[in-house]
Amino acid sequence: MKKNNGVLLLLVSILLSMVMFVFLNLLCAFMVRGYVLIRYDEWQPYEITNFWDDFGSGIVVGIVFGIALTIGGVILKKLK
Repeated sequence: MKKNNGVLLLLVSILLSMVMFVFLNLLCAFMVRGYVLIRYDEWQPYEITNFWDDFGSGIVVGIVFGIALTIGGVILKKLK
């Protein structure tokens, strides 16, 4: 039962990290486009390829961050 609890924690942390980083990547992309619009009065179109690049990088960073978060939690629990 304890091993299943660790796997569940890993999956939850990976999923939450993926959602967080995808959302933040998309938010930052639109913030930069808004800055360029205000500063230079020129709208940079957000194409579907940009969306997939931001989405993919958010998923990759989310997975890595979720794994690192889980490993860090395990290390801290062992040191406690």
